Amino acid sequence: MCIIDLRDMNFGLTVVDAEGSMGSKVKIIFTIIKRKNVPRVISAINQYNPHAFYTIEEIKSSKDGYFGIPVQPKGIGIRERIFKRK
Repeated sequence: MCIIDLRDMNFGLTVVDAEGSMGSKVKIIFTIIKRKNVPRVISAINQYNPHAFYTIEEIKSSKDGYFGIPVQPKGIGIRERIFKRK
């Protein structure tokens, strides 16, 4: 299933049960991804359902949420140690 594939690829998803235009049950999937990952996501969608309807929109900002594998914070660098306020 496409949802599991996208989660296995470490994309955060919000999934909503909905009704399609012909009354069929569908799922709406929301995800925020980096532009460089768009081809991978489209490929996963097309592999699951070649006739899937999707849109791609640019966002200006976002707040909170899960955006893939978290980046580990780096240790305190030399500059921070030298100029640290006491």
